[in-house]
Amino acid sequence: MNDLKLLGKLKEAPVIRTSKNGTDYCRITLVIHEKTGKDTYADVEYPDIFIFGKTAQHFAKYGRKGNDCFIIGKVQKKQKSEENKYPGYDIRVFVARIFGIDMSKPNEAVEGVPNVDDDESDLPF
Repeated sequence: MNDLKLLGKLKEAPVIRTSKNGTDYCRITLVIHEKTGKDTYADVEYPDIFIFGKTAQHFAKYGRKGNDCFIIGKVQKKQKSEENKYPGYDIRVFVARIFGIDMSKPNEAVEGVPNVDDDESDLPF
């Protein structure tokens, strides 16, 4: 079973992009602290996370740098290209559901974050 759950903070504000086939997506980085004790952290991870479609549009509209975020998704590995200096695999997370983002106001006033279509009727959350 390929099921992943991550809890962390957004490293930067999400930006909506469009793929070659016309699908909207966001590629974000989540900051995840590994807690080892009551007030101590051992390590920090920065996984690349991909969000597609209306979920990506909604996320780009409401997500801000530093927002807490709980993501449920799946892991996929992709072999690096032949010309890459460091051969191996990239591990990527593809989002199925997102929870916990402060959605009290859209990013319309936040510089650098584009406005998206306000039709949110078919969003999964």
